[in-house]
Amino acid sequence: MRFFTIPILLFITIMVMAQSKSKIRIIHSDLNIGRKVGNEQLRILKGAVHVVKDTVHMYCDSAYFYEERNMLELLSNVRVDNGHRVIRAKKIIYFPDDNLVECIGFVRSSSDTDSLFTHRLVYNLKKKEAVATDSVFLWNREERVFITGDKAYLEEERDYFRVTRDAHFVQIDTSTQDSFQVVAQKLEYFGDTLNYAFAVDSVTIWQGGLKTESDTAWYYSKTETAWLRGKPTVWFENNELNGDEIEVKMDSSKVKRLMVYKNAVAKTINDSMKNEYNLLKGKSIEFFMDENKPRLIIARLNASSKYFLTNETDQGINFSTSDSIYVFFKAGTLDSIEIIGGAEGTYYPDSYKGERKFGE
Repeated sequence: MRFFTIPILLFITIMVMAQSKSKIRIIHSDLNIGRKVGNEQLRILKGAVHVVKDTVHMYCDSAYFYEERNMLELLSNVRVDNGHRVIRAKKIIYFPDDNLVECIGFVRSSSDTDSLFTHRLVYNLKKKEAVATDSVFLWNREERVFITGDKAYLEEERDYFRVTRDAHFVQIDTSTQDSFQVVAQKLEYFGDTLNYAFAVDSVTIWQGGLKTESDTAWYYSKTETAWLRGKPTVWFENNELNGDEIEVKMDSSKVKRLMVYKNAVAKTINDSMKNEYNLLKGKSIEFFMDENKPRLIIARLNASSKYFLTNETDQGINFSTSDSIYVFFKAGTLDSIEIIGGAEGTYYPDSYKGERKFGE
């Protein structure tokens, strides 16, 4: 008779738990104790605990089920598996009525495509939504994206991820191993078919030799295109661009084209020691690159330019205004300037000692 004692008790426990409103089934536990604490009935499970509710399997070293509150507390080596996502933590509190798990301490939540690390996570097992707080780190293996921040919200059905406070987005280029990075106070990432990130508040972007700052930014990973708004500034090699809105187009981690819209200004360092820079203005400016070096810059509509001439025959400063101005480069060095439509210009040689007016 002694050999049948534990199985019979376990079978009775399973039947009792299955009849309760929680519908939690105890699959295994080395020790199963019932105890009353105050006015609440407490069920204590210890040793290789395995319990199930619907399709959610939970494993731990020990568990405490509070019948009055219908709450299950899982402790030590905790693992929760709903068939789609596996969550591990030092401690997990499960609320069966709401299909919620509150995970505390060294939390790792993993699916086939991503892993989320944090110190505290509240996850809705039915809706597949989560709120993570305290040092959030997300790794999407398929898209090779890292996202970190202080607080995060996740919707798996939409492949949507939002990070607030010190958000940092990193996408690794598989061909070059170069990275595209965004830092902001708030960052939203839309995966699945959209594949774009939206950043707000003190936005900074890095890509190779490119750096940008703006109030808001959008980045579309499929087309490798970034849009900057709100006092945007772009620095690339020795160039600085400003305007109301800037579009950055890349190809395999290399900047191919910059487009500045409205109140466009492009500065290129001529002599950093003398604080001299070439200046180009227009309602819009297109900046074309080859191998990360400028190939052609076009200023359109009410264009003006100030360029330092440093060739052997002409040395000085040339100021021009026109409908459009084309600036050509060879190997990243200024080669020639073409003025189109209603051109006006002034040339000041180095020997000129009078006042120089540039219309700036």
